[in-house]
Amino acid sequence: LELQFTLTGPTNFTLQVITLADGVRHTFSGTLSDADPILGVSLYNDNAGLGPDYDAFFNQAEILYDLPAPVRASDHASDSAYASGWADGSNGGTGFGPWIFLNSIENAGEAAGQFLAVNDPLVADNDDLNCSTSGVPPKAWAMYANEGSTGDDNIQIAAAYRSLTTPLAVGETLSIDFEHGGVQGGSLNANVQPRTGGFVGFALRTYAPPLQFDPDPFNAFASLNNASFACGFRGGFSNYQVYDLSNPSGFDTGLPYTTDGIRVTFTVTSTTTYSLVMTQLGSNPQSVSFNNRSLNPGTPLAYIGLFDRNAEENDTFFNNLSIVGSWDTDADMDGMADLWENENGLNSTTNDAAVDTDLDGDSNLAEYLADTNPGNSNDYFLVSYPGPENGDTVSFPASSIRAYTLEYVDHPTNATWSSHPSQIGLLGNGGILTLTNPATAPLQRHYRVKVQVP
Repeated sequence: LELQFTLTGPTNFTLQVITLADGVRHTFSGTLSDADPILGVSLYNDNAGLGPDYDAFFNQAEILYDLPAPVRASDHASDSAYASGWADGSNGGTGFGPWIFLNSIENAGEAAGQFLAVNDPLVADNDDLNCSTSGVPPKAWAMYANEGSTGDDNIQIAAAYRSLTTPLAVGETLSIDFEHGGVQGGSLNANVQPRTGGFVGFALRTYAPPLQFDPDPFNAFASLNNASFACGFRGGFSNYQVYDLSNPSGFDTGLPYTTDGIRVTFTVTSTTTYSLVMTQLGSNPQSVSFNNRSLNPGTPLAYIGLFDRNAEENDTFFNNLSIVGSWDTDADMDGMADLWENENGLNSTTNDAAVDTDLDGDSNLAEYLADTNPGNSNDYFLVSYPGPENGDTVSFPASSIRAYTLEYVDHPTNATWSSHPSQIGLLGNGGILTLTNPATAPLQRHYRVKVQVP
């Protein structure tokens, strides 16, 4: 088992119990007896039994700083870019390319398209939105695909694509909400006609289909050479379905249909695997999760596609699209996190660790480790000694997302530095941090400060 204990407040905690064999995770919450600081950890085997079969083994204890996950991309239907509606070429939020609309109908009079849904009781055609909304009045991106005035049961498809500024990287999580009403049942397979079954949901793809091609999300699923993942609801089924490399024909997630909508979070866990969490929105949420699902290796997840395929009389709504990064995602493998490089004007696709961009004597990698600005020659890691009257004390500007350790050596020729036990791994305060040797030191002693990424 792996045990993860997280303080969520002065007296509150969560405990996650993970079985290492299959990755199944169980989460519990609780309350501590008081708000006193936790000063240690104890390991126990309390009278389990006699013999080696009753031994207990422990390993890999660590303390992690719970820094807020950085948001790499985000958009929602109430963004000002959609003040006049959701249209082809609209580009709200950050971190995504403009929307590309692709619609497909077989005959004149059939209908497929996109619009901005608004849940406004003062509007006569008030849209039936429940939980997949944002803003006041509540809004969502919406689609329709139906037979229109023809009465013909053909395939109508509404699709909206947009690119990711950079493909999803290991450690990043894409999240989106969507909701819908009933969906027409039937075949999705070209070999089983009529292929007029309904599907609503989204897919992650390598590229958007050319304009002259059918935007149908299922055309590529024979080989998954473009659409690496799709999630949604298929007409005639009771539960939501997922389509991926392991199950290109789809598998039943066990999460039942709801008109309140669902939130899907997709996390790239390695170059060949992903994990998935699907949660019903509304007042009585259910949730399912899946780990170690297969991805197509070497196939970038560079586009997201939203679909309403032949749902017929009910619309489909989408909202709250985001990508949450990881502090240590490093696409160019230069030792610097991509998010830090992008925030500080460096190129996250080029190995520029050894470059001294601002010519201050510190390389870009050194500035990353210290969390100083590689574009400002006046911003670099500098330790100050205020003078002997203050004892063995050093001060320096400290980043709130870096950890610092005070080290010392009595003779400069001695290559072995020691750390002061009470001055190890101290998180910075975003201002001037002072570290002090609390013990009596000899007349000659040399100090240095080690800075680390938590």
